[in-house]
Formats: sequence, structure tokens, C-alpha cells
Amino acid sequence: MKKLIKQIAVFLVIILSILSLMIDVSKINDVAIKFGVQIYKLLAVALMTLFIQIIVHELGHVVCGVKNNYSFLGFQVFGITIYKQNNKLKLRVDGFTNALGLAIMIPNEDVQDEDQIKFFKSGYIANSITLIPLIITFILFPSQRFLIGISIIVTTIIILSNAIPREIAGNFNDGYLVKLYKSEGKDNGPALIYQKLQNELISGTRPADLELQEIQYEENIFAILINLMMYYKGLDMRDSSLMNSRINLLENRYDNLENIQKDSIIYELIFYYCYIIGDKLKATKFFAGIENRLEKDMDINARRILAYYYYSAHLDLDKAKYYAEQGLEVADKYPIRGIGMMEKQLLNDLLEKIKKGW
Repeated sequence: MKKLIKQIAVFLVIILSILSLMIDVSKINDVAIKFGVQIYKLLAVALMTLFIQIIVHELGHVVCGVKNNYSFLGFQVFGITIYKQNNKLKLRVDGFTNALGLAIMIPNEDVQDEDQIKFFKSGYIANSITLIPLIITFILFPSQRFLIGISIIVTTIIILSNAIPREIAGNFNDGYLVKLYKSEGKDNGPALIYQKLQNELISGTRPADLELQEIQYEENIFAILINLMMYYKGLDMRDSSLMNSRINLLENRYDNLENIQKDSIIYELIFYYCYIIGDKLKATKFFAGIENRLEKDMDINARRILAYYYYSAHLDLDKAKYYAEQGLEVADKYPIRGIGMMEKQLLNDLLEKIKKGW
């Protein structure tokens, strides 16, 4: 209910913003009110431009993907997702995630590198095309140049933020992926595999159902992340041998990663050593270096690690139960739906163990 209320509030703001553009400031005599209305209209135009350009960006990916042999799984804007299930389009409200927009599409096996590059470029190319009518409107309507100029500025920022290669908090923008595919040549295989696996998880495929990937040796950042997904597969299947092989590789490679990617592996090292292996000292060593970030990370993944850590390493059933219940409360907000399903099962299993006591 809360996330639905937030969604409604956002769209009410958008509607009010559209209505505010109809206010004729020339008829307002009070200077302060006139200035306030102008600022409000400025923010309204910026917000509407952002909303429209996110839709344009993701539709650019969808159109390009369909034309270049991609399978469509879903389309998300501001936490509202249109997704495909049993060959039917359905609608769900996911709540706000770390992605304002997302085109969930999986490349088929015969997609070439050139098609992959076209797909990543298609979003900001679509945004760039919208600059043409904006510039024409700017020239033809001098009285509205201030507001149209704001729209042009916001659109340009969106284009540059996607086209210039960047890695932010473990996420790669389109420009980064284009650069990767152009520079790595034959070594970009892990990137393609990673994108496919990630899209499957986002769309709701559980880790246990992912295709097994035998990538255990490369320093490539995507190869490391694929091994993390294969570790999740072993965890979801309760396959200790698969977990063992991947966690050992991840422990030796995670220094090559940055930000949230590295944290995700350290989380699993804590879980693995305290619960799977029973090495409390090693688990505590990892925990001590990341405790503050782990406590502040309010998603089901972090809550699962905390719950199992206190259950196994500290023998504190009350805290373990607290974190497990907290994780289940935020479960539906987790953007990677397949991982979220696994996490819910793990936390419910832990709560059952807690009920039975030692």
C-alpha cells in the first residue's frame, strides 16, 4: 500500500506540474508570487522532461532490441513495470528502485557484437533525436524560450550522462558498455553473458534456474560477477560443491571490483564462513570491516547476511529474528526479483530454525 501511495503522489505532482504551465504569470501583479510561480514552472518543466526522456530512452532500447533479435521481458519507468508473462503483457507496481527506467530484454544467442552496441546506443540516440523538435520550438516561440531552454538542458544532461562512459555504485551506464564492447573484441564474452544473466534475474528467474557458466579463471570484471551469480545458483540449489568452487574464486578476485560490487561479495563471504563453513573468526574479520555499511544497507540481501551472522557467529536468536523479519518486510522492494525470491526463502528457513531453538 505504501509504495502505491508513493506512486500516486508522484503522478499527482506530474499532473499538477502540467497544470501549472497554464498559469499566465503576466497577469500576476505581486513580484514575489510571480517569481515563485516562474520557479515552480521551471521545476515542472524539468520534471516532465526527465519523465518523458526516461520513457523515450527505454523505448529506444525496446525498439532497437526488437529489431535486432532481442527477447522482450519488461519495461520499467519510475517503479511501474510492464512485463511479459505467458506471452501476455501485465502491469505491476514495484516501488522505486535504483533505476529510474529499465528496458528488460535478453539478447538471443545469435546477436552479434554490432547489434549489442546498437542496443546500448539506442537509448541516448532516441533522446538525441528529441532535441530536434525542441530546438525548432525554441526558435519559433521566443516567448517560451526560457522554459523550452530548460527542457533542452535537461535532455542534454540525460544524453551526456548515458553516453559518457561511467561506473556508478557498481552500475555501468550505456556509454561504458559501448566502450567495453568496442575495446575488448573477442574478450567481451563475459559482458554479454553477464548482461543476459542479470536480465533474467531482474525479470524473476531464480538463481537455481540460471544456466551454469564455467567461468572460473578470468580477471575480467564481468567474469567475476558471473561467478557471483553462479555462487547464488549454488546457494539457491543448496549445492555445496558449486558454492565452494565459486566462493574461493570470488575471495581471491574481489579486490578487482569497486563499491557495491565488492560489498556484495564480502556479504557472501560473511554468510559462507559463518553459516556454511562455521568459521566464526574469519566471518567476524570480514564483518568488522563492513559492519557500518551492512547495517545501513536496508535491503533483503543485507538483512539476510545480518540475520545469519547473528544466528551463527553470535548465537543471538533475538537479533537474528529481528533482522530476518526486517528483511521480509522490505523483500518486495528488492529490484532483482529472482534474487529476492531466493532471499525470502532463506530468511523463512532461518525463522523456522529459530522457532525450533538450538
